[in-house]
Amino acid sequence: MPNRGDYHPQREEKPQKSRSSAQSSLLSKLGATLKNRDLLQPRQKVLVAVSGGQDSVSLIFLLKRLQTEWDWELGIVHCDHQWSPSSRSQASHVSQIAAHLELDFYQAVATQNVNGESAARKWRYEILHRIASSHGYSAIVTAHTGSDRVETLLHNLFRGSGLHGLQALTWKRWSRASAFFPPGSSYLIEQMNSHAQVYESAESHRIALIRPLLDTSRKELKEFCDTERLPLWPDPSNFFMDIRRNKIRHQLLPFLRENFQPSIDKSLNRWAEIVSGEDSFLQELCDSIRQQSESIYVNEGVNGRALNIHMIRNFHVAVQRRVIKQYVEAFSGRALGFDHVEQLRKTCIVRSCKNGQCFSLPGDVVLQIVDEKFILYHKSNK
Repeated sequence: MPNRGDYHPQREEKPQKSRSSAQSSLLSKLGATLKNRDLLQPRQKVLVAVSGGQDSVSLIFLLKRLQTEWDWELGIVHCDHQWSPSSRSQASHVSQIAAHLELDFYQAVATQNVNGESAARKWRYEILHRIASSHGYSAIVTAHTGSDRVETLLHNLFRGSGLHGLQALTWKRWSRASAFFPPGSSYLIEQMNSHAQVYESAESHRIALIRPLLDTSRKELKEFCDTERLPLWPDPSNFFMDIRRNKIRHQLLPFLRENFQPSIDKSLNRWAEIVSGEDSFLQELCDSIRQQSESIYVNEGVNGRALNIHMIRNFHVAVQRRVIKQYVEAFSGRALGFDHVEQLRKTCIVRSCKNGQCFSLPGDVVLQIVDEKFILYHKSNK
């Protein structure tokens, strides 16, 4: 089976029955998922994130085989963190796949260190959005599977995440470039048949982030890759046991399947679906409340946002927490942890803090209490 290195497709070989069966099954499932969940539309311009591994290579080959029916314009993007000496070879491998499929190829190369799983994920999504926005793509598609969803759910559970974190990965959400590009986010874009250039645009178009394989297991994709003999680039970091997600995948989940519930993956994916629906309802409710309670604040050289405390005081504690969190994060571009949220809620809503009292928040942001309002502004604007 083709693996690392150059991709040399065998065009003359007739597919075996098992190969067409594996392809037909996944194609049918993927096509139905895209239609039933309204994930993609015909004639859409779609950017697909491809690492070179099993899941993303399976995805791009499946989408390519659906391209005629849907009339998509597909492109491939590969993000190189520069973590490994072989990363350039890996990117070259993905570019050969793009060339074979006759698809546009974009390569993002980190020019500064991007350390840690969380920082790398934030960097990737920021880059994906900016490339898509710059080149006219309306959707970004990633190859997260049902297996990834289960692992993410458990990972977030151990971190003490709330309902939003426990929904794990979602089928579709809207992406927008951050106003505050994270450290280490400088990068190069190399497009096929063009010179490398520094990419600096910070477009703010909304782009759909799609995960169409959440009803597909990693095992199903492995069988597809094996029968279709797809060219893969194995990632040895998937077996590093100092990474918590790998411990969940290789140690915890096998233990749970053997000792508690053989179908634990199915059960947890069902849980994620239930939580996702409830979280979506709560999110829409809190968005509406925040829009009614929030306003622009300008006073004595301070430019910021104001949230009416009185308007949210009578809502359930779950709504109070979420409205505060959304309000601060939308302004600062930084995540606000539970402890910060609860401190603000108890101090200013439950006990009523003093007029003029200030709190320092992540992202060089100040929250000040003025006349029963949360006032947010950046220290540099004071």
